[in-house]
Amino acid sequence: MPPLHTSRLLWNNAGAPEGQPGVFQLVTRNNEAKDLAEVIVGNSFRDAEPGAFKLHPEILPIGPLVADLQFKKPVGHFLPENARCLEWLDVQPGRSVVYVAFGSFTVFSPHQFEELALGLELTGRPFLWVVRPDFAAGLSKAWLDEFQHRVGGSGMIVSWCPQQQVLAHGAVACFVSHCGWNSTMERVRNGVPFLCWPYFTDRFQNESYICNMWRTGLALEPGADGVVTKEELSGKVERVLGDDGIRERVGALRDAARRSIAEGGSSHQNLIRGAPQGMTHFPFPWWAELTFTEVLNIREWLARFSCRIPWAVRIPHGLHSPSLFFRESKSLLTTKQGVSMLSSV
Repeated sequence: MPPLHTSRLLWNNAGAPEGQPGVFQLVTRNNEAKDLAEVIVGNSFRDAEPGAFKLHPEILPIGPLVADLQFKKPVGHFLPENARCLEWLDVQPGRSVVYVAFGSFTVFSPHQFEELALGLELTGRPFLWVVRPDFAAGLSKAWLDEFQHRVGGSGMIVSWCPQQQVLAHGAVACFVSHCGWNSTMERVRNGVPFLCWPYFTDRFQNESYICNMWRTGLALEPGADGVVTKEELSGKVERVLGDDGIRERVGALRDAARRSIAEGGSSHQNLIRGAPQGMTHFPFPWWAELTFTEVLNIREWLARFSCRIPWAVRIPHGLHSPSLFFRESKSLLTTKQGVSMLSSV
């Protein structure tokens, strides 16, 4: 199990202090609800977390989950994807691009945003950076326009991208990330070194896995003012890409992940044999980060056993029409085959 300081426990890093008791209660209720389950599954694999699965043998790892290996199935997303970034990656040298993405929740101050931008420029490497429209409130548009003009063709900024395809692309050298578990598993499966920049709940534990247990990445350290400087970012990029040990461990973990989902692998076997006769409920934890496609793939498998899933659906940050999201989710998750969405948070 990865070491974790008490200050970085999930409920101590859940936003504003007044909201932390609510998160603690939510985690507590989730832990109580799991006792009702006959089977619990997770988007992980045995070689990634042997200590956790030894401690909790009732959990079946069935990951790393992926839409499909040929990227032919659509993947659910909440912002329009800019597929032009794949064409841009096609003309970049192999293992040269710094990929930067912070998920759907992170918001940076203008100062931190500028330090990140200048750090990417300082690396002298091509970069692909996902910047949501609400990523940096108060940022000067003139400053960003001037930065983009200055970096020219060496950097590409998009509002959203097909991340599974990006991480599988041969041009990507490393991933600067918030350490969300979905992103972590996608990175592991594709053998990409990590630069960790966590900010929220379980991301700090994920960072500890990456840096302390697997040793497949490095942590970005903020200064006394809480800001990660441009020198810190550019220096860590060079360190992570120049470390032969990290490269070897990244490759070994990638191979283990691919073996687990291959036919006969541990995750594949769990998915095929994991539903005992008579099982009626099959819960996912509230923090599970699954695309709609991954949910549907699991639903199709569960339908063979007439199982039901109690779902805890989170409203994505910044979504303008939560009622529309619920209607779409329910239409996807409720079927005559017996899979249903029972609750929401």
